Amino acid sequence: NYTGTYEQGGMDRHDNWIFKTASMDVVGEFDIEGVGHQLLLGANWLGQSYDRLQYDITTEDTTIGQETDLNRTDDISKDTYSESDSYGVYIQDMITINERWQVLAGLRYDLKITRGQDGESDEHMDAVVPKLAVIYHPAENASIYATYTESFEPQADVASEFAINDGAELDPVTGKLLELGTKWELFDNQLLVSGAIFEITEENSIINVDIDSTMHEVTQAGERVHRGAEIALQGNITNEFSLSASATYLDAKYTVDDNYQGNRPADVPEYAASVWSRYQVTHATDINLGAIYVGERYGDAANTFKKDAYTRLDLGVSHHLQYDQDLEMVFRFNIENVLDTDYYAGGGSTSDDYDSNGAQNVVVGEERNFMATVQIRY
Repeated sequence: NYTGTYEQGGMDRHDNWIFKTASMDVVGEFDIEGVGHQLLLGANWLGQSYDRLQYDITTEDTTIGQETDLNRTDDISKDTYSESDSYGVYIQDMITINERWQVLAGLRYDLKITRGQDGESDEHMDAVVPKLAVIYHPAENASIYATYTESFEPQADVASEFAINDGAELDPVTGKLLELGTKWELFDNQLLVSGAIFEITEENSIINVDIDSTMHEVTQAGERVHRGAEIALQGNITNEFSLSASATYLDAKYTVDDNYQGNRPADVPEYAASVWSRYQVTHATDINLGAIYVGERYGDAANTFKKDAYTRLDLGVSHHLQYDQDLEMVFRFNIENVLDTDYYAGGGSTSDDYDSNGAQNVVVGEERNFMATVQIRY
């Protein structure tokens, strides 16, 4: 048992996020000199605001096993407001050259405008990202494809009381994807099989570098690469019973990084898999049973400690009630982690006192929990 006295304090923090979205897509199909085109034009918008008000709580000496009164001060330690608008416009064309060959080409333009405490425009981030794919159909029920695409992900400002650069602006995270894959429809389209190998390169990755036992610095240290393979199966075993399964192998590492060169990113397992089944008891009632496997993975970017692999079972029941031709009700009851398996989820950090105090901020996986929902469609 622990004994002794230590200092205890804290904060009273209120965060208010507001998100608004809108999107529009227009699709048209036409032929030009015997070549088919499926043209997609689209746009989307995301508006968000963040308001943070924080008060300090007095620090008091606390004796283990005894209650301690902590009081909030009247001093506001943090009062910030920011808002942003993210706009995207894109164009994509699926070109059918003949029954064997297709080409997909697209461009997307992203713009993010961030406004600070004064409400004035103070930051603009934009990028043009391409997408290109070539698809070959060796048979009517099969396709082989190769694709290249880029990504642009603006980042919010640092918002952590325990970061020495709290409030700092972050650069966008950018990425590139190369993928070679295939898809097959078998047994009269009763079974869909797909597989792929891929490489994802991400630059400006966000890493928390520990300064001491309580503080860290949010950095964008460099580059990391994920190379892997995945396979997926989905089909009907019988008219009432369907099954879907997937498995992934992933080799991930920091390839350019002052602190973690060659290390594996946190919470990225080498192996992961899932199986989900659906059995139609009656025309209106389904039972679902699924299993999720997550392999062992490091808990921090320094690769100081590992989290054990785990398998979690989930169960669900749904019932559709057609009240009349205009009104349908769907009742769902789900049990997550049926066997109440103990496991560690995301999160984790270490510091100089790791040998004596171990890892900190590791999220414990949800214990068995239940959820019931009712959906009304009219």
